[in-house]
Amino acid sequence: MDDAINTSIEKILAPWWSLLLSLVNANPYLQLAWVSAFWLFGIYLQYNQDRSNEFVEYIHDNIESFSRDITQTNSFRDWFLLTFEQCIKERHIWKRRIIQQIFLWYISLNEEERETFEMERLYSINSIISVETVRWLKFIQGTIMPIKEKYIKEEAIKLELPSDTWWETKEWRERELDEREPITKFRSKHIYENYDPNSEKVKQQYGWNIEDKILLWNVFDKEKVEERKMNNIVNELNSLWIFYSRYRHIGTIWGGNDEGWSNFTPIGKKYLDFVNITFKSRKIENIIAQ
Repeated sequence: MDDAINTSIEKILAPWWSLLLSLVNANPYLQLAWVSAFWLFGIYLQYNQDRSNEFVEYIHDNIESFSRDITQTNSFRDWFLLTFEQCIKERHIWKRRIIQQIFLWYISLNEEERETFEMERLYSINSIISVETVRWLKFIQGTIMPIKEKYIKEEAIKLELPSDTWWETKEWRERELDEREPITKFRSKHIYENYDPNSEKVKQQYGWNIEDKILLWNVFDKEKVEERKMNNIVNELNSLWIFYSRYRHIGTIWGGNDEGWSNFTPIGKKYLDFVNITFKSRKIENIIAQ
C-alpha cells in the first residue's frame, strides 16, 4: 500500500523536477524551502499549475531579496511554506499579489522586526476579506485618503501652537488630527458631493432645478446605494479589526439618533499599505480589471 502511494506521488511530482532543479540552481539558498514546498503541496500543484507558475515567477523576479542570512533560518522556511500555500489556494489574483507584497516586506526586515511582524494576522485578514472590500480599500487609498490628508495639513496650519508647549509641533498636530478625524467622515462627504441632489456638483450634472420627480428619486437612490455599500463594508472591516467604530447619541434621552464613525486600526493601516503597494505595482496593471 505504501509503495503504491509513493509511486503515485512520484508520478505527480515528476513533471516538476526539472523546474525544481532550475529553481535551486537560480538560488541554492532556497533549496530546502523549495523541496519542502513541492513535497507538501505537489498534489495540489497538479490542479493549480497557473498559480504555482505565478509564484515561481514572483520568486524569480525578486531572487536577489532572498539572501543566505534570511533563507537559512527556521522561521523563513515556515513563512515560505505558508506563503506558498496561501498563494496556490487563493482564488483571486489581487489577493495573491497582496500576499506576495506582505512576504517581500517580511524578508526586508531585520531579525528583531521579523519577530514582531504580524504576518499570520495579515494573511488571515487577506484570506477572509472580500474582493469587493479590497476594491473599496483601493478606492479609499486613491481617492479619499488624499482628501483627508489635504484637510489635515490645512487644519494643522490654522491651529496656533502655544509657546510653552515645545513638543506640540505641526507634525504632532497632524498625527493627532489623523487619529481624530475618521475616514468615514470624508467618504460620507464624498458621497454627498457626488450623489446628493442638493450638492452643487449634482445640480450642475442634472440641472439646477430637478423638476422631474422620477429623476430626482433615481438620483436619491444612487446616494442611498452608496451609503448602504459603505455601511456593509464598514461592518466587514470592523469584523476583521481593520476598522474600529464609535458612536455618540445626538439629541436627548427621550429622542434623537446615534451617529457613528469609523477609522483604521494599526493593523488596518498596515493592510491598507500593502493594498496600496500592490496596486502601484506594474505587475497588477494588466489585470486591474479582473
